[in-house]
Amino acid sequence: METVLRIVALLNSPGLLTFKNIWKNGIFLCLTVCFFNLASIGQSININPTGPLVFGNVCIGSSSTQQIFTIEGTGLTTADLSVGAFSGYEFSLSSGGPYSTSLINISNPGGTVNRLIYIRFSPAASQSYNGNLVIGGGGAASVSLAVTGLGIATVTPLVTIAINLPQTNNTCAGTPVTFTASPTNGGTNPGYQWQSSPDGATWTNIGGANSVTYNSNTLVQNQRIRVIMTPDATTVPCSSPSTATSAPITMTVNTVVTPSVAIQATQTTFCVGASVTFSINSINNGGTTPGFQWLLNGAPISGATSATYTTTGLVNNDIITLQVTSSAVCPNPLTVNSGPIQVTINPDASISLTSGTGSNNQTLCAGILMSNIT
Repeated sequence: METVLRIVALLNSPGLLTFKNIWKNGIFLCLTVCFFNLASIGQSININPTGPLVFGNVCIGSSSTQQIFTIEGTGLTTADLSVGAFSGYEFSLSSGGPYSTSLINISNPGGTVNRLIYIRFSPAASQSYNGNLVIGGGGAASVSLAVTGLGIATVTPLVTIAINLPQTNNTCAGTPVTFTASPTNGGTNPGYQWQSSPDGATWTNIGGANSVTYNSNTLVQNQRIRVIMTPDATTVPCSSPSTATSAPITMTVNTVVTPSVAIQATQTTFCVGASVTFSINSINNGGTTPGFQWLLNGAPISGATSATYTTTGLVNNDIITLQVTSSAVCPNPLTVNSGPIQVTINPDASISLTSGTGSNNQTLCAGILMSNIT
């Protein structure tokens, strides 16, 4: 019969001592002592999850949402556990921190261990941060955990406004005006909110004005228009500030005026070949430099483009009018015609002479009276 007695002791170099007393038929034969390294009997570290931990795109100078992994140890010694440093990543033993670039003195009671590690991604440059974290300690072989992340450079969004008017911000009341946003660092599909203000201090969102353009025909004098652009977070994940506001455009909205003109003539009834001058009697809303075109019976008179028109070539019942093109701000219509002036031309007088002698031709001697002529 053989009896085996085993005693486990912890030495400076941990191991397993086996004391074996061998008896046979009641007689003691020998005592054997055997030493085994603990690693040979199941010291191990596992990581859960096994990875990889994917952090995606994170802006330079900021930190990702924390993720968690667990160090699961079996048969460990009391030697400290450690999580090796890896550029761009920070670690903590507590949710929310404090965080450090490595964990090298994680206390370990030995035996079976289950320890939560909190990790976040904090890139310092625009580059990929892909690799393996090394976790070890407690007498077990080290293991690795894959991590991936991408540092994204921060950009500054900008937006300006273009307007479809020759004078940028000068228009007439009731005229449709189109404002167009021009974004920089807005990404593929930026968001827009157009705003209006009466004084530049109080701004109100314009309902439904959420596209790259804003159209209005109800603008008023001194109304301010601006746009707020929000970059597309998918294609521009790192924007600082998070929105861009354009410089405002202050509108000059002019009142619409109606031009009119009346003309006069030096005479309207005269003989053939007489000179007559037509001129302006009154003009309203013509502006400082109106254009003139005199018309004869509705057709333009060549060269007659001044404020007066003089002629000797009219015939009976000719009609003269003046067409004025206003240079005023916001005339409607732009061109107006005066009322007509119709002229009456009297024909020249006709005189018939007859000699009393029956002949219109008389031959007289000197000193002799000529017969009566009627």
